[in-house]
Amino acid sequence: MGVTSITFLYFFLPVVIIAYFAIPGIRAKNYILLFASLFFYAWGDLNSIWVLVSVAVLDYISGLAFIKIEKPALRSTFLAISVLIRIGILAGINLALHYKFEPVDGFSLFSAIPIGLSFFMFRSISYVSEIYLEVITPTRNFADYLFYLSFFPVIIAGPIVRYSELEEEMASRKFSALNISNGLVRISTGLIKKIVIADSLEPLTRQFLTVDPGSGSLSLLFGLIIFSLQIYYDFSGYTDIVIGIASLFGFTLPENFNYPYFSRSVSEFWRRWHITLGSFFRDFVFIPLSLVRSKFNIIISLAVVWSLTGLWHGFTLNFLLWGVYFGIFIAAEIYLLKRFLPRLPVIFQHFYLLLVVVTGWSLFYFRDMDKLTEFYRILFSFQPGSIMVDLSLQQALITHLPVILVALVFVFPVGELFRKYYADYEERFPSATYGLRVIFTLAALFFSTALLLDRSFNPFLYGGF
Repeated sequence: MGVTSITFLYFFLPVVIIAYFAIPGIRAKNYILLFASLFFYAWGDLNSIWVLVSVAVLDYISGLAFIKIEKPALRSTFLAISVLIRIGILAGINLALHYKFEPVDGFSLFSAIPIGLSFFMFRSISYVSEIYLEVITPTRNFADYLFYLSFFPVIIAGPIVRYSELEEEMASRKFSALNISNGLVRISTGLIKKIVIADSLEPLTRQFLTVDPGSGSLSLLFGLIIFSLQIYYDFSGYTDIVIGIASLFGFTLPENFNYPYFSRSVSEFWRRWHITLGSFFRDFVFIPLSLVRSKFNIIISLAVVWSLTGLWHGFTLNFLLWGVYFGIFIAAEIYLLKRFLPRLPVIFQHFYLLLVVVTGWSLFYFRDMDKLTEFYRILFSFQPGSIMVDLSLQQALITHLPVILVALVFVFPVGELFRKYYADYEERFPSATYGLRVIFTLAALFFSTALLLDRSFNPFLYGGF
């Protein structure tokens, strides 16, 4: 049951909303959301819910143990052990599945990676790290912590919300018509991004990134550009939906995207793409490793961070190479390009960024190294495709031109210009504004539902990490 499924949109979410607002009191509302979150997770992955609950128990006990430890050296040691245990769980499950490890013949604890494993494991690490840094105090209410770890909008693919970001609203939050209105508009925006745009682009990605003897350089390049658009609208669309859902219940989640393809450097791109993952690695890995501000130590810290970033997405060589690839460019921008790059005309800075990022998505897409090697061989040989491939490319451009143009336009901050104009309109005509929001929400729901009924369900790309 994904957040864009018919079951979720028309049954699960309405029932949770009705129960939530029917019961008075923040504590009771939290229990409604906790029960809904566990039900949501069990629906999608009943066999692995014990992993989620076990991690919650481990975190809860670890937090209370921190209270008893006063000596700085012991606290540091306890934190290191805590983090290593969680990394070990994450790595162990991934490696066991990758190498098909079966402790008993014919039996395995996991048939697939537990839903949202990487995301809730990083929230787990951030919890013990924030306690160590004295940003938060450990909660004594296990239900509160289990609610934080399992909150159903973010359990599949983030954002990676820290306990400190939800702690206050878990205890006390305000409900307003504006929150609900903003939440519905945000959900509608996410549905359009995911279902109308990303899911419409997915068949093109699959068709033109299938490497075979008839493939040509132009068709593969087209497929790679389409995938670059698809993954952005898929992931940012999911983020819009979950931020909107959280807003309905009075929660404010951190933003995860800020028009990353409008960046002028790779460093800026990663401050705009998957923001909560980047801030996690910055605060809990890079800063502790780079306390000694030497050039050598900074490079080693970058190597560690970007290797871990790659492996976080999957324990395969392509993801490791993908992380290292971006780490090399960021190091180059710090030490080699920091004077040259800002002096280029803005359009060339944007072109440099897009060239690096779009090329990098090939490492993300192809998990089979032989396919990846063949992809590069054809792409950089500039060979024409077969007649059928060329005809298919022309047909795809004609058939999908409207959605491709919309995707290309709104990947840049065109929407921000509209929002500025709309904000002025909202102040002058508040009643009309609510009417437009209702129309937009209903239209988005109508078109999304029509497409969902017409197509097979497409899970989120980041839902498997």
